Amino acid sequence: MAALPAAGRTPVRVEVTGVSAAVRIISRSDHHRGEVMGTGPTPAVPTSVDPAAPVLVRHEIDVRAPLETVWRLHADVTGWPAWNPDITSAVPTDPEAPFTPGARFTWTSFGFTVTSTVHDVTAPARVLWGGTADGISGVHEWRLTRTAGGVRVVTEESFAGDPVEADPAAMRQALDVSLTSWLSHLKRAAESAAG
Repeated sequence: MAALPAAGRTPVRVEVTGVSAAVRIISRSDHHRGEVMGTGPTPAVPTSVDPAAPVLVRHEIDVRAPLETVWRLHADVTGWPAWNPDITSAVPTDPEAPFTPGARFTWTSFGFTVTSTVHDVTAPARVLWGGTADGISGVHEWRLTRTAGGVRVVTEESFAGDPVEADPAAMRQALDVSLTSWLSHLKRAAESAAG
């Protein structure tokens, strides 16, 4: 059942290619808040981590392997548990296109399960995904840059939400451990694959 319009806002009926659709008038103030009447804030697709989040962690590592090798390992979501023992499960919604904008995957790391959505991909240089679980919203960016000795991998993640605000120091520490561990496992796997 649709929400009734607030006072002063009237639903409008229009015909779009023969299909009747309800359209709501958005006031100028609602538009600036990103709200459509009756729906609350419209979630924006992130283009980067949230620099204003209570927890923001960044780590990097140099990997002696070709960029293509590092990217192949990182972009193969279903293969993560094979080289990263911290990840016990990783299942893309669409196994044919797990690393494309809009793709979703459910994964478990350190006993924490989240369904993430890929927001942006520039292969083989960058991927941005995010998800919310147990009240924690995370946005995670990975950047891979070719160097003289191989690849520099930079990962940055922001955490927000009530559990994060309740204990940002503990959340920062957990995220530090997770990201440094992931980088170490990625380095080991890529360098081993490169021979």
